[in-house]
Amino acid sequence: MPIIVEWTFKDGTKEIERLPVQIWRKNEKQITKTFLKNKEVVSVQLDPLKETADIDESNNLWGKEMPPSRFDLFKSKRDVPQGSRINPMQAAKKKVTGV
Repeated sequence: MPIIVEWTFKDGTKEIERLPVQIWRKNEKQITKTFLKNKEVVSVQLDPLKETADIDESNNLWGKEMPPSRFDLFKSKRDVPQGSRINPMQAAKKKVTGV
């Protein structure tokens, strides 16, 4: 898989950089690459557009607030009364039918 990196800079601009799959040719487990940027980097995200087959997206972000884990989401749903919960199928039905 190629490596897709999104850089977010202090001035709010973003840059997406794509490293070709050949980067894995020497070592398929780990790579080291040095980047030089002219602006201060505030966050780095791997595969921001979800183009690769990454099953663990929890480790793709550095610098910004991490999105809640699946466990944190589960815990927060437990605090909501049972009758007010809505599952994805119910949400899709509401979107389609308006009910």
